[in-house]
Amino acid sequence: MPCVNCHGYDGRGRKEAGVEVPNIRWSTLTRPYGKPYTAALVKRAVTMGVKANGETLAPAMPRYQMSLSDMNDLISYLRELGNDADPGLTADRIRIGVDVPQSQRNALLAYAKTIDVYGRKLELTFTPNANAFAIVGTHPQSFDEVPTIAATLTDEGNRYFFTALPTLADEKAALLAIAGEGTVTTDCAQKNADILLLLAPCKEPSARIILATSSIQLVSPKAQRAFAAVPPPAHVAALAPLRVLVEALTRAGRDISREKLVDTLEGIYRLDLGDAPLITFGPSRRNGARGAYIAEVDLANRTTKPARWVESPQ
Repeated sequence: MPCVNCHGYDGRGRKEAGVEVPNIRWSTLTRPYGKPYTAALVKRAVTMGVKANGETLAPAMPRYQMSLSDMNDLISYLRELGNDADPGLTADRIRIGVDVPQSQRNALLAYAKTIDVYGRKLELTFTPNANAFAIVGTHPQSFDEVPTIAATLTDEGNRYFFTALPTLADEKAALLAIAGEGTVTTDCAQKNADILLLLAPCKEPSARIILATSSIQLVSPKAQRAFAAVPPPAHVAALAPLRVLVEALTRAGRDISREKLVDTLEGIYRLDLGDAPLITFGPSRRNGARGAYIAEVDLANRTTKPARWVESPQ
């Protein structure tokens, strides 16, 4: 049965295609106030689409024909749903997998020691795996159904994967947003372009305006103006994902699960870490900072002017 598609792996429910899908944990179904469900009333709801109070369930809820044995198995499953804690979660610890450069690990350990999330301390492990409650890092590997927050890496289509800081694609979009009118090319050999977007090292590009991503160094550009994306400092990139995770854990409350953590991350709006761009996630948005810090390059002195934040076109 595809119950998980709407009600979620933890049975808590969520908004699906504009429909508020209810929580089907047994503790919720059998609450004493209102009209609680019994095993018989759950069977009636699943097969006939009738609520405990006699009202009709929403049309989005399928009606199933099931054998008595299968129905009894479903009831047993619902009774146990949500009773087991997710991996990496104990009464006093939250195990977090971390993937950052060796040089940044002490900073994360020091930060983690200052955190207490409703009586739980953070336990960092630098060998991330599926037994961690969540994973953070600059370029972390993702595991099935493990919430993961990366600095700039993305994993399209993975609802458990969030990106805190601008990606290379964000840098490109922000650079193009300030380019203005003119012919834009990525071809270093093209001589008649007004604007050249550098995605790889180019020798003496001849475009009027040079746009360079953070992975490119400008080398003797024959241009009138040049702009470069400025990446976040290494210590910011290493720590930001963990700080976002702590914010989400705090908002989610004591009764935490992986699914609730994902739901809470989706509700983060314009989170200000102080030394990073404002971060916003959503049900259909996993990239937290759409834009980049862009600095104009002083071509005469080979220096950059103060960077400013440029939003990427949505």
